[in-house]
Amino acid sequence: MFWHDYVYNTLRTDKENQKDSANQWFLNFPYHKLTQLREKIYGLIIGYILVDGFLKFPLKPEQQNDKNYFDDCDYSILGSSSNTYQQYSSNIRKEYWGFSDEYFYPERKKFLKKLLEKEFIFNTQHFRDKYEEQARINIQKEADEIIYDLLLGD
Repeated sequence: MFWHDYVYNTLRTDKENQKDSANQWFLNFPYHKLTQLREKIYGLIIGYILVDGFLKFPLKPEQQNDKNYFDDCDYSILGSSSNTYQQYSSNIRKEYWGFSDEYFYPERKKFLKKLLEKEFIFNTQHFRDKYEEQARINIQKEADEIIYDLLLGD
């Protein structure tokens, strides 16, 4: 999970960030030092880093299951307590400091709306049971606040 967003620059594309994250993982864990057992894990990790918004290729069923947990871990912050989520949301705005409010907030709202339109935010039953309800509450509250902020011009 750590290497998924190891390189993350909001002024660059997801493809560039994921490619650089995978390269950093590659540089820090030289392939030639891996045992045969680790080669499979190595390939999976590089694949999971790159598949998120960079490469689209079919995964084997067991790989898709792992990828589902990988993605759910990444999204688990959405189902955190209201206070933790509010801090996360505030930090997201700080990450995108290079974008004007006029651009950022409508785009953030679109993203939140897409999440709420999904049948499930989380891919696995474990994460659905643990985080789905609170995630929807948090996301809806943030989306409502964005509408309020846009109306007031704040």
